[in-house]
Amino acid sequence: MPPSGNRHDYLSWAPYHWPDCNWCPSQSSIESREFFDVVISPPGLREQSILEHPASNDPSRYDLFSANDLPPWLPPTIDHSQDISLDVPVAKSPIGISPPNDESDSSPTPNIPILSDRPLIVGPTAVMATPSSPMQVSTGTATTTSNIATGTLRPAKNPVKTSTSSPNCTPSPTKSMPPSATWTTCPYITKDGQRNPDVNLPGDSSSMVSMSQAVLYNSLAAVLSKTPAKYSQTAVSLVNTWFIDPQTAMNPHAQYGQVVRGPGIQHGDFMGVLDLRALIQIINGILILKAANDSNWTPSMERDMQAWIANYDHWMVTSDIGRKAGEAANNHGTFWMSQIGGIKLYRNDPGGVREGMQYYFTHQFLDQIAASGEQPFEAVRTRPFHYRCFNLEGMMTNAKLAQQAGLDMWDARSRYGGTIQAATDFLMRVDPKDEDVKELLPHVATAWAVFGDPTGKYRSFLERADPTYQSQPWWLYDQPNAIKPARAPSPSPSSRLRWQKRNRTAKTDSQNIVKPAAFLDTDTIQLDDGVFVTWEDLQPYYVLDSPDNTSMAGSTSARRDSVEDRGMQLRRHIEKFARPKWKKSL
Repeated sequence: MPPSGNRHDYLSWAPYHWPDCNWCPSQSSIESREFFDVVISPPGLREQSILEHPASNDPSRYDLFSANDLPPWLPPTIDHSQDISLDVPVAKSPIGISPPNDESDSSPTPNIPILSDRPLIVGPTAVMATPSSPMQVSTGTATTTSNIATGTLRPAKNPVKTSTSSPNCTPSPTKSMPPSATWTTCPYITKDGQRNPDVNLPGDSSSMVSMSQAVLYNSLAAVLSKTPAKYSQTAVSLVNTWFIDPQTAMNPHAQYGQVVRGPGIQHGDFMGVLDLRALIQIINGILILKAANDSNWTPSMERDMQAWIANYDHWMVTSDIGRKAGEAANNHGTFWMSQIGGIKLYRNDPGGVREGMQYYFTHQFLDQIAASGEQPFEAVRTRPFHYRCFNLEGMMTNAKLAQQAGLDMWDARSRYGGTIQAATDFLMRVDPKDEDVKELLPHVATAWAVFGDPTGKYRSFLERADPTYQSQPWWLYDQPNAIKPARAPSPSPSSRLRWQKRNRTAKTDSQNIVKPAAFLDTDTIQLDDGVFVTWEDLQPYYVLDSPDNTSMAGSTSARRDSVEDRGMQLRRHIEKFARPKWKKSL
């Protein structure tokens, strides 16, 4: 049960937290220690090595290496008897196949009630409408939280700092207690990257992942098969159980996501918002059924789901937890915006999608990719390959969402000259060691579909990492036809020049590189609960294997003014999203 005692509240536990009972020796007993002395030491850490990344003398060059430059740890290249085409047979426009019937209802819809005698107020009633114009729906990339690697790696430079403070000792119990008492009795400490297996006990997080994928794939099956009814019934039943049925529905908030356990009041934190990132898959599934005019998705269900989404949207932009997630400089901020973009898309607000994605790509994104393609905020973690893949997934999802609203951000550059494609290419040259290289494969397929593959590097990488990649589900929705038709024209030379002037930075060396905006008012920022990092920790990653001439020069005062201006906007952007539109008109 969540700390609220309300079974309709979503609950998950912070995954990298471990009990640190440290019973006072004078009061400890063998019997009590059998129950409580359960601290598990992390496996040994070893140094991470990053393969040489070839430099580029052309700052506009994206295709940094070819298939012949792939790293040696990949299996040998497959011998082709003939070329394998990227295209595979799919049903005509399986996502957003036709305009849905205009079933919009301009009257206010009731809030989804908070299912408890102790309600959590999440905001006023919102006016919503069913989308009345066709929009091709992006599915996003495959979830990367599956197949979590058991080993951990030390970052290439300084390790991230974790909070391990706890009392000198804890009074031991006077009698035997169940192991579950550890959750509320022992102080918990952070071991970044070391997943505590008991986080599986609540079950909400794993159920969210399974349910969202089932909704998406059953909705796809409904429009791709000759017997759509059985698949759409399954998808609709799952959505109804999780979001609509008052007996089983989840309340529209994540107040108790990734709860930090220990003595006193247990609380959720901003990391828990990340648990609901799969909401975009659910939204995709619903929009697929609506576009197909599937009779199993009824107008009443649409009204109830729109009300749930409206309440969750309000909680995301007004609650302390939601706002903190939105301000995060790393993957938490990336996926917060993915959720906001998906929500606005579902509420038929393409302007809101554009506004949100324009903000992300001119704020957090600017500091997330170095000139080399490295992602410093993710590379400093103890599972750097996973976290790089994870944030890349969020960046690609945001680019897909922007595309649906007519905004092409695939070629956006960070302040340091980094791009989504550069981040993908960089990861293809990183040895994952004990981590799972297959986390990267959906993103390689996306890069292939978006940017093309003139040298064959993306195809070669996929074939060598997983010869069966064409049978994977992500291969279907990472086809060019799912992305390129929706791409807007590339920015004109004049607009690209304005972009460069607006985001120019100094020569990328350890002395002159500009600090990310997150460090404007502080020397230490929080990446996760109990996980902190300084500018000194991140700085080497911004200059790692970075050609000097891939960044643009700018004066010190201009750079300082740019960072300060973006820092002020970063502190205000959540308020902008929370502000009702009628207030803007005033």
